[in-house]
Formats: sequence, structure tokens, C-alpha cells
Amino acid sequence: APMMGVTDKHWRHLARLLSRKTLLYTEMVVDSAIVHNSQDLNHTRFLGHRDDEHPLAVQLGGNDPSLLKQACELTVEHLGDTCVEVNLNCGCPSNVVA
Repeated sequence: APMMGVTDKHWRHLARLLSRKTLLYTEMVVDSAIVHNSQDLNHTRFLGHRDDEHPLAVQLGGNDPSLLKQACELTVEHLGDTCVEVNLNCGCPSNVVA
């Protein structure tokens, strides 16, 4: 399951070493982080990834449908075929998301 501060690229690398087939999840990324960093997503901690992380699922969190839509479109455009799932977390009680 995606967890903020846990399922980062280092955790995903370890998980990939353990299994070549498992679906890896990013940390939950707040929609506004994607939108506000849209010019340089590969060099951010939000969507930066290694080629061996495929298949990769991205969890986006937020409470504004239009911002979530924009973040989802940017994510899919940036990751291409590496991203096989975008999971939307629309009810996270975290203060980071709310």
C-alpha cells in the first residue's frame, strides 16, 4: 500500500529486488505538488523513478476534483507506460492533504 514517507524510490528499489513482478506504489503525492512542479517532474521526489520500477502505480491525494484531474493527466503524460495505475485518494485525513 502507498504510504507517505515510506514507499519512496529507495523502498521501491528494495521491493523490486525482492520481486520482479509485483506492482509498486509511489508514496501518496498531493495533487498540488504535481501541478506546481509540472515543468520538472523527473527531478522531483514526487515522480522521479528508476526504469526497473515498471509496473508502477501512483497514488494522488487531494480534495479538489479539477486539481486531481490535472495532476492525473500530468502524471500519466510524464510516466507513460511505466504508470499502469493512478489511485485517487479523495478522503485522506492527513493534514498534508486536507
